[in-house]
Amino acid sequence: MKTILIIEDEAPIRDMLRFALELANFHFLEAETGNAGLQLIHKHHPDLVLLDWMLPDQSGLEVIKKLRTQAATQKLPVIMLTALAQEEHKVKGLTMGADDYIVKPFSPMELMARIQAVLRRTTERTTLATNGINLDLTENKASIKGTTLRLTVLEFKLLAWFLKHPGQLASRDLLLTQVWGDEKVVTDRSVDTYVKRLRKTLDDFGLAHLITTERGLGYRFNPE
Repeated sequence: MKTILIIEDEAPIRDMLRFALELANFHFLEAETGNAGLQLIHKHHPDLVLLDWMLPDQSGLEVIKKLRTQAATQKLPVIMLTALAQEEHKVKGLTMGADDYIVKPFSPMELMARIQAVLRRTTERTTLATNGINLDLTENKASIKGTTLRLTVLEFKLLAWFLKHPGQLASRDLLLTQVWGDEKVVTDRSVDTYVKRLRKTLDDFGLAHLITTERGLGYRFNPE
């Protein structure tokens, strides 16, 4: 069950948020000030924060700034709640690091939709790692044991596919569909060529054996 932290000083709004979160089967925590909210964040590690812009001890922007400057909370999803509807305020909130911005008054249905959307975006895997191989899917960067790899776009996509599907037999047709996609000027031999090039890269680190050939069937990535 996901935990949502409400940082909001107005009791009626907290009541509405609590009711909506209970109906959606979220666990929730509450704080009326920025400092109290920060303490709960470091103690309970919530999955998302609903943060009011105007708090009695500090602004929501100050709270976000503190979260974004600490490694432990740098990527914690935050949705700002505010009565300030001007575009400049929205831009400022998003620029400071909010993941979304919702203007009061809002409906519980809209809030739940925004929470679910932010959680989907922020929980998607952005890195893959096994056997010393590390892929950053956001930056399209690859390394092995700290050494950066110089891969083409297709080599990176092929390696990422293997890391996402450990132990799965991949036919050439499957790889053509899922890695090459709509690129038309490719054949089964293209797959063989790219696998060979990828193996050569892995071989420099003693890892070429991780990609095995199933004769007449395709390839398999076998992490140790």
